[in-house]
Amino acid sequence: MNENDIRNFFYDSLSSYGLIYGKKELVIEGLRIDIFAIDKKHSPYIIEFKKSKNRHIVGQAAQYLALVPLFREQISKSINFYDINWNELTIICIAPGFLERDFISSKYEPLKGKIHFYNFEIIKNSRKQIFSLNINYAGPEKSGPLKLPKKVVDEFDIISLSEEFYKIESKEAKREYYSLKILPFLKEICNKLKYFENED
Repeated sequence: MNENDIRNFFYDSLSSYGLIYGKKELVIEGLRIDIFAIDKKHSPYIIEFKKSKNRHIVGQAAQYLALVPLFREQISKSINFYDINWNELTIICIAPGFLERDFISSKYEPLKGKIHFYNFEIIKNSRKQIFSLNINYAGPEKSGPLKLPKKVVDEFDIISLSEEFYKIESKEAKREYYSLKILPFLKEICNKLKYFENED
């Protein structure tokens, strides 16, 4: 999986994160923005993806905050969206992990409250494709501005669950995995089947 795969999967689910509009790979004066998005209040978000920890991510975010507002008209024209609340420009950094110095740097006064960090974990299906992204707020504040979708119990398909179950060696760990992962999954399937029965 590369950064583009992760970005594309996220982009296809923008509405579930509270975003109403987005554009991939927006290029402004040599700056390539992974996703430029707008929320319901018309506040703009620059969303940057990294496949691994990146020591330059806060510097890149600071550059966006300084330069992007200078090209408001060009951006609005490029995305065909003109009612943007530029005072609320926010940078969202999404990566598997971050360095402690990233959190410290983001508290520097010109950047404070404008850069937010989210960890992601790729959930794959039995065909080794991205099935979902498990995204959690990771920054120094209590929470971030992204609306995180409610996790569903069927984030794995049944083949993936079985594969993981048979990798576990101890009986206690197997019982715990069955209780926490497989049983809720089976109950959810039963609930969905009951729904279809009621539809008949």
